[in-house]
Amino acid sequence: MSSSFHILRERKDVINAELEHLALKTHALEIELDEIVTALSATMFDVASLPPDVLGEIFTFYLDSGPIVQKPRYPYNSGPTLSNPLILASVCSPWRNTALSLPALWTSLEIHTHKANENMQSLLNTSLPRAKTLPLNLDIRSLDATGDVLSKLIPYSNQWGALSCRVIRGTKSAGNIARGKVPKLRKIDVVLYNSMDLTCTNENPPKIIAFADAPLLREVNLSGIPPARINLPWMQLTKLQLSKLDDKNIVHMLRLASNLRHLDLTLHQNTVTTAPTGKLPLCLPCVQTLTLRTSTHSAFDFLRYLTTPSLTTVEFIDNAPEAIILASFFSRSECSVTDVVFAGEISAETAATTLAVLVHTVRLEIKDVVDWTTPHLKFMLRIIAIDTKAAGWVGGCETEFCVLPELESLIINPLLHGPDGSIAVAVAELLEKSRKAGRPLKELEVMVRPRSCAGVVQRREMNKALEVLKREGLGDGIRLRNECSLQQTTSAVSTLQAIPSR
Repeated sequence: MSSSFHILRERKDVINAELEHLALKTHALEIELDEIVTALSATMFDVASLPPDVLGEIFTFYLDSGPIVQKPRYPYNSGPTLSNPLILASVCSPWRNTALSLPALWTSLEIHTHKANENMQSLLNTSLPRAKTLPLNLDIRSLDATGDVLSKLIPYSNQWGALSCRVIRGTKSAGNIARGKVPKLRKIDVVLYNSMDLTCTNENPPKIIAFADAPLLREVNLSGIPPARINLPWMQLTKLQLSKLDDKNIVHMLRLASNLRHLDLTLHQNTVTTAPTGKLPLCLPCVQTLTLRTSTHSAFDFLRYLTTPSLTTVEFIDNAPEAIILASFFSRSECSVTDVVFAGEISAETAATTLAVLVHTVRLEIKDVVDWTTPHLKFMLRIIAIDTKAAGWVGGCETEFCVLPELESLIINPLLHGPDGSIAVAVAELLEKSRKAGRPLKELEVMVRPRSCAGVVQRREMNKALEVLKREGLGDGIRLRNECSLQQTTSAVSTLQAIPSR
């Protein structure tokens, strides 16, 4: 008996020694890796030697916006400034020649100035002609200067491709003289200030007519602009986003824009007693994508005014309708929703309840949710892969949710709060269970916290999970940088890459 214990103790000592050796080796490798990463980061390449065409492609790809006229600082800038393309042009002579010769770098313009002075006019005259004949994307951020700035931009109206501006209630639109002179305009974004009071009306509001004759106009975003305030080629619109409007005005606009493909509604609790008139529910035969934004459940009563027989994609931001309202809407529309998106402040419990109605979901995306913890995300993964009883909902909800038997694509990019957890473990479980159930995922992408943030135990769990993901045939691979991205596709060769977080 004593000899058996002696053998076990010796074996224990051997194992401990091996673990210590491995720990030392791991530590040494981590130090070496740090040195390699530092050396690679310090390597400088002679970008000046790049051919102009290659340099131009890099500039065009990475430059996210065009010139900025007087980017605001608190309290205000002392004078107008221009950035982005001109910053590139100030680096060296080759960069200057390349930046000045690329019209695509000069097509986007953000204007923050509070006064259309001579300096601003000079900057406009410097930047806009460099766009040549390309469509211009104009964003006027200053409410006070909208009228003055628009008047300065009128000579370029035949190049307007997209226009975003703010207007004040009761003021005449300075851009109306551009009517019939916007042949390239494809998108507008107009915000009416002082429009929070939905009951406030103006018997003779100044009308915006600048966009009434725009042959290419397809996308419109209106905030607080009632139909009586603007003339648009409604029938040719394919994408419409509305906010700060009551139910009656929304329905009125939707009657006019009957060929919409994409509809984005920010719903508010209706304080106006006048209900929509005419034949209801209103059928929108072409709408394929519907985005709903609201913070109050009662605002979803608006759905009773609509039917959308071609609807395939729904996006819920911040909240979602009660299951009975949603089920009634889908049943009345006789549509088949296959793509679902959750975002914003929507809770995990609300999302799960909504999925119980959307059991035919093929593609599910959860993005930028702000109040979810790691257990919430694990719960969502498990009700998809297993069943609701085994998911162990931590919120105490007793409702039995349905799994998604037809799910093929899952994309999760949340903003997690709370202690870091091994999401990869739940993802591995999802893959295993889905495959065993005969419904393997075709696409998978999950973003989690940096691997270096996890503890020793969590890192071991993640390593095991990564092996499961590899064994289950993960496509594209696994990349671990600032975040962990798990991607699975059927077309890619099965590979596994683990790049340490740096």
